[in-house]
Amino acid sequence: MHGSSLNISDFQKNNLRDITDALLSVSNPKNPDSKVAALSSDKIIITVNDIFGAGFATVSGYLQWMFLYLINFPKMQAKIQEEIDGKIGLKLPRFDDRKYLHYTEAFINELFRHTSFIPFTIPHRTLWVDPYLFKPERFLNENGELNKNLAEKVMIFGMGIRKCLGEEVARNEVFIILTTILQHLKLEKPADHHLDLSPIYGLSMSPKPYQLQVVQRT
Repeated sequence: MHGSSLNISDFQKNNLRDITDALLSVSNPKNPDSKVAALSSDKIIITVNDIFGAGFATVSGYLQWMFLYLINFPKMQAKIQEEIDGKIGLKLPRFDDRKYLHYTEAFINELFRHTSFIPFTIPHRTLWVDPYLFKPERFLNENGELNKNLAEKVMIFGMGIRKCLGEEVARNEVFIILTTILQHLKLEKPADHHLDLSPIYGLSMSPKPYQLQVVQRT
């Protein structure tokens, strides 16, 4: 895909590799009785651009909050690093490692819940105990494992037929970025720097400008 043109030279209808291929597969239905509406090249390009644009804004916004919370809660950062060191060491993190790093996953879910940086979503209210307290442990059971049923109640990606298609991609991305950075680096707040966790309101809620220091882990 380049500019406003769509390159379909490597498209194979029996080998759908991604969402672009799936859109191409219905772009020109040969069956006149097909109930699937044909998509023009322009509509496919617009749709894919929207997917990339939405994913970039969501992940980048989350990362801004993630770094802020990591330096604001250094003990939690250290706990994530302890889990990374004990479960995967220095090997490159993989998506599959999510099922082993329970506290790390709990931190990710609690950050999604606590920041709620996409304010215009399904109307809902919290039923959590101490909802304003940032506490990743709320997502862990008595054995220290991730409570998946509770994690599914974090609805920042919506629900039902309007649920964001990129949820799993976004979760995998932030997991890999978080674990890779904390494997090798320690993030710190400058000694004279004040942190403010209140957001700047807009179409999305972003953190106020802040500074951080990066130290190589030994």
